[in-house]
Amino acid sequence: MRRYSEILRFHEGSRVQASAPEATSETPPPGTSPDVGEQLIVLVDLGPALAHRSRETRTIAARTFWQSDGGIVARLRRALVEANRYVMQEGGRTPQTPSASGNITCAVFSGEELFLGQVGPGNVLLYHPEGRVELFPSTALPMLPLGAALPPAIHVGYAPVAPGSALLIATASVAEAQARSLWVETLAVSEPEQSIEQVLRSMRENRVTGCAVVVHCLPEPVASGETYMHPKPLSHPERSVKPSGAAPVTGLAPATPVPSSPRIEPALAIPAPSAPKIPSLPASRAVTPASATHFTEPLVPVPPASASASPRRLTLLGRKPASQAAPEPLEASAIGITPPGAAKPVAGPVETRAATSMLPEEAEEIDEPEAEERPRFVLRLPHVALPRLKLPQISIRQSFGPLVKTFGRALMPGKVPSKRARALRLPPKENPLLLGSVVLGFLLIIAFLTLTTYFRFGGASRAAALLGTAETAWQEAYSSQAAEDWQRTLNLAEQVLALDSRNERAKTLRDEARLNLDMLENAAVLAVTQIAELGVSPAPRRLLITRSWIYLLNPVTDEVIGMPLAEDGLRLSSAAPTSILRRGQLVGGNTVEHLVDIAWMSPGTGYPDGAVFIYCDDGVLYIYEPALGPGGITRQQLEGEHTTRAVTMMATYGDQLYLLDRQQGQLFRYAPINGLYNSPPRPYFSPGNAPQLQTALNLNLDGRLYLLLGDGSVRTYFAGAEDLSFSMRGVPDTDLSPSVMYVESDPETGQIFLGDRQNERIVVLDKRGNYLHQFRVPEGQLRQLETLVVTQEPRVLYMIAANGIYAAALPEFVRR
Repeated sequence: MRRYSEILRFHEGSRVQASAPEATSETPPPGTSPDVGEQLIVLVDLGPALAHRSRETRTIAARTFWQSDGGIVARLRRALVEANRYVMQEGGRTPQTPSASGNITCAVFSGEELFLGQVGPGNVLLYHPEGRVELFPSTALPMLPLGAALPPAIHVGYAPVAPGSALLIATASVAEAQARSLWVETLAVSEPEQSIEQVLRSMRENRVTGCAVVVHCLPEPVASGETYMHPKPLSHPERSVKPSGAAPVTGLAPATPVPSSPRIEPALAIPAPSAPKIPSLPASRAVTPASATHFTEPLVPVPPASASASPRRLTLLGRKPASQAAPEPLEASAIGITPPGAAKPVAGPVETRAATSMLPEEAEEIDEPEAEERPRFVLRLPHVALPRLKLPQISIRQSFGPLVKTFGRALMPGKVPSKRARALRLPPKENPLLLGSVVLGFLLIIAFLTLTTYFRFGGASRAAALLGTAETAWQEAYSSQAAEDWQRTLNLAEQVLALDSRNERAKTLRDEARLNLDMLENAAVLAVTQIAELGVSPAPRRLLITRSWIYLLNPVTDEVIGMPLAEDGLRLSSAAPTSILRRGQLVGGNTVEHLVDIAWMSPGTGYPDGAVFIYCDDGVLYIYEPALGPGGITRQQLEGEHTTRAVTMMATYGDQLYLLDRQQGQLFRYAPINGLYNSPPRPYFSPGNAPQLQTALNLNLDGRLYLLLGDGSVRTYFAGAEDLSFSMRGVPDTDLSPSVMYVESDPETGQIFLGDRQNERIVVLDKRGNYLHQFRVPEGQLRQLETLVVTQEPRVLYMIAANGIYAAALPEFVRR
């Protein structure tokens, strides 16, 4: 397997041809063990960007990897530890230079395996030829940046690669330049040059400054070779090719006289074979070692040089020119013919060729140019008369004729004297009516005994077995929500009731199956459980579910409370809530004002266990870390002109904070610096391109921005521009009026949940807007739906409706 790799560096969208200080791609130095990989790729993403610091960091990482001992993983860990130590020492050595913070990624290719070592929130995407995509590092792991702690939080990843796989290692600015789905489409291109061209075009359009490394795994080229056969022997015996290693015919020993015999055949003239001319192959069809065999000796012996070349007339057997003297007789053993009574010699290649190259006496003369004078040899073979064998004569007719005649006569038709055959007795006449009556009566007796035994002893056991099968069918139907599964559950429940009409569990299964079949044409029915009761609220409450806690913002009391959840996620582990923050409380000498919204910051930079962000009026942000408890709440003052009641919603993505300001009609983005959000915000929308944010009901982010507006429409945006590829398609009816929205964080497999109060349902879409399915609640709580949240593990839907918190386990739909 081959690999095509290229390092790309950009400055405001233009590619920089100079070597990138942030990235390097190296092969093992001479003398390195082959077990440590075939290629090392290092990419450093530090902020603020200083070329000498990035270059020294990746140089230290690469040098430590090659000079360390042990396997690939051990070398990766040592390299990352040394790089982290250098960044921390460099930050403490120069106080006037801002401290560096970022990430480093080291990738090692070893055959068909890929090893990854990372510190910090790196951006690595691996595309597999079957369409599967892997992200490194996992978002569930703590993301301490490079240079933040000693020892660092190292993440080691592994994945197999094959021809067609593609790897992208990029800085944050390059990775966020386009959506992850577009990166997947770029890496899926089989031609590396076309894939690189798409990356250059995307960076040019977005005017990105950063660095990336792209690696494509390609199949090995198919070796093409031509195999040439040996030249076919010529039709004339004079042109036959002699195998290598055989002595020339012209070097035979002189003939010895053959003993005289009374019967001697005429002498045979055997011409010596001449060397044929082998045509040379052209240079374009030269035989390579992989496709042909080398010969250590020539196929044809080189004839001796002749003083003069004059044409000759080839004399065939039985004729002799007048100008040529009679040849000497050739010894019979020299050409492989053994006289009578002599031991048979082993025939060599030349002897066999000579013996099979003789021509008949009736051949005519052929004019050919004579190359040189060659001696002629004559072989005289004796004729030996064999004695005549006298075998005894046997007459088959006289010996076997009578026996065959007697046996055949017995088999042929005719009068043969034999004993008188005995007369056969006829069976009595059958009575069909009597026999049928006996058989029918026997079958009726067997059927009666079988039914009596079954209804007496098998009814209860049969009902119990059917009830167990009905329970299993109910579980499958609830998971798949398919009509055929509910119909099967109904049939099994009715069979149980036919055997045991008083079975209460069978009645429950029958009624539930009928209800689901009636409602399945519109939506799947969820079994909801109330886990907490709330009072009346004039404004929608904010709900946040994270790990094993429920966080609730009550606008009536201006208080944030926490409630612990049990392992199944369907009930509380403690009935007493915990007060996190309330209006009027003193935090850091400041009084807490009106609480607006809450959001969850995933574990990462500065918050290894995650944190709850609570926004207060006038640009004040309170940060609650569950590991520290309510006493560890910190307060930060955000930059920007956010007046009272101007900010209505807050959201987070990665380590960035977003505030929706209705008064200014803009969505502001805050990026942290050393864990503080005190830098001026950047507007998400360019002037004049923002939608009607005054009517926004919900907002969510997963790399894209999802907005639910007051008219019931859902719009998506990427990098401030509207994503026109998103549209709601396939909804069973057009009467969809969503007022609540929740978007899962996974940008590829996540789903969009829309709460429709008017039609009392929850509609589920994929990230492209395609309809998947919908849910209903049998007791009508959706008429007063305020907010909803969906968790992954366990797969549970939480909602605030009808002045209570409800939970329902979501079925795993199976595509049929």
